[in-house]
Amino acid sequence: MVIQNFLFPDEVCKAQELYFRKTGTANRTAEGITLLAGEALQTDTYMNALDIGYWKKYTNLENVILELRVQGDFKFLIEVLENREENRLVYEHEYHLESAKTICINIPEEIRSGTLYWKVCAKSSVKYYGARYICVQEHEKRDVRLALNICTYHRQQQLEKNLRKISESFFFQSQTEFYGKLHVFVIDNGQDFVSPMDSDYLKVFQNSNAGGGTGGFTRGLEEIQREQQTHGYTHVIFMDDDVEFQMESFYRLYAFLSLLKGEYQDRPIAGRMFRLDKRKVQYTAVERWNKGNIIHIGGNLDMCLQENILEQERTGDYGGWWFCTYPIQSILHGRPFPFFIHCDDVEFGLRQQKETLTLPGVQVWHETYEYRENPIIIYYDIRNALVVNALWGQAEDGEEFIQKWKERLTEFHNNKRQDLKYLCTLAMWHFCSGRIFRISRGKIPPLWVWLSKKEAILKCVTPVFHRITEKRVRNQYFHIIKKYKEDYKRNYGSTS
Repeated sequence: MVIQNFLFPDEVCKAQELYFRKTGTANRTAEGITLLAGEALQTDTYMNALDIGYWKKYTNLENVILELRVQGDFKFLIEVLENREENRLVYEHEYHLESAKTICINIPEEIRSGTLYWKVCAKSSVKYYGARYICVQEHEKRDVRLALNICTYHRQQQLEKNLRKISESFFFQSQTEFYGKLHVFVIDNGQDFVSPMDSDYLKVFQNSNAGGGTGGFTRGLEEIQREQQTHGYTHVIFMDDDVEFQMESFYRLYAFLSLLKGEYQDRPIAGRMFRLDKRKVQYTAVERWNKGNIIHIGGNLDMCLQENILEQERTGDYGGWWFCTYPIQSILHGRPFPFFIHCDDVEFGLRQQKETLTLPGVQVWHETYEYRENPIIIYYDIRNALVVNALWGQAEDGEEFIQKWKERLTEFHNNKRQDLKYLCTLAMWHFCSGRIFRISRGKIPPLWVWLSKKEAILKCVTPVFHRITEKRVRNQYFHIIKKYKEDYKRNYGSTS
């Protein structure tokens, strides 16, 4: 099976050194790349290097073959990057090909660590057409069946573009091994999406936005569960409606899941997030919660640089729902906590209590937080982070908890942001009561949104409001934490 195809720059990301490095002109043509004598092409890059050590650790990968279609006189080398200072040569040969041919090179089985890449050094004009890594498995591969869970809200244009890309992929071509192995469930909270696809493998469900994004993804799980017995899905992918992606991410994920060792088949796999505004920059590979002080593993790295493809840390606590894959047996009977928006992916990921993996080449491009930030989003972030910490034993003691909250209040006060000071207080008040998650399904009621915009009123109301809230927290802190854990175990905690 194919485990990795060579990628060229495309409309999603045109940063050449994410894909290959070259010397000289190395002209790109419609068919591939043309090299002149003395020029070289190599793949020690994020998109096209093969992290063979990672594959060998987590999968039953064996009998790896590099297939390369090329024409001309050239020296061909395969090397392994062991670390930032050391390259190890594992193959070298000179080829003289008068016409285009596919050469096949067996990768030595003893290579079990490092990052594999190859290099073409032209002696005369060389035409390179493409390459891929395949494996011939002695172990039987797993029958992987994917359910893609997308929640959308008034994003017709981008979602339509994404669905067309999926519909033109191998997953919808009957002559391929991928056919029928990906079913798409679109939950339309805006109730206005018209699908461009006509397929038994894509379904659109109209849904109320009362529960927000969390409610949409929950509905998606419910619909997947209804079809589970018929289609036997093995994994569910949560994906945002406004991301950009390359189908190769789905193909690599499919191959990785097919070959996963038994002891790792219960692990979530996070899709990396690259920046939309700086497309060669990886915003994060996977996340660590750290009591709400989120650590982005591999955060803000220029992935065109060779040293950044040799990341040392590639696992985390959870993956964001811009693209995250879960084994179905661990999630199908649990419901996301009703946050409305934000932190639903955090809580759901922490709930798995499993190391979350990430795979190079499986990523999406997405708008980063600073472009989405507004006062109401800040309210959700503060309130929902408090709930996550309460549920997962990462809450501070009462005094530390109150002190951190008051530091935020002071910050907003010093910046003369009455709206944020009020919303920070309101977030704590709603956290203390917990009722909003039952009555409003996690959504901030319109009255509170209206009040947040009335600065003159807030100057009078907020000082009294935050003192009452602080007193409530001091008196009831441990009871509040206990109540969250009890309600959670009764209503949301089942994952089997």
